[in-house]
Amino acid sequence: MPITRWCGGTQHPLRQHPFLLFGLLTFAIFLTGEAMSDAAIATPAGQVLAGALQVLVAPLWMMRNLEMLLGMGSWPVPLQLIVALPLLFLPYVLADYALRRLRITQRAPSSTAAH
Repeated sequence: MPITRWCGGTQHPLRQHPFLLFGLLTFAIFLTGEAMSDAAIATPAGQVLAGALQVLVAPLWMMRNLEMLLGMGSWPVPLQLIVALPLLFLPYVLADYALRRLRITQRAPSSTAAH
């Protein structure tokens, strides 16, 4: 069964924003790892989570470092939540935009060729 049928068509969020959803899932895994105790991290499941986070958190970590270089870390917490938190997900939003543009350009020649 094609993914478009399984997801309910092309308007489903999994098809429209796969990278942003991946970034949000990564952030949720990061928050889960932060909430775990040291004893829980020592378990095999905790080790798998820690290993996955080392790879998945790289874009979030790079954006947070960039924000710190720009001085956002010294801003008041409410302002950081309003400005800096959305900037964490900028790489994922840009990847979704690039994917959307690619899909549009791939679809355009096939629709003009049918005429």
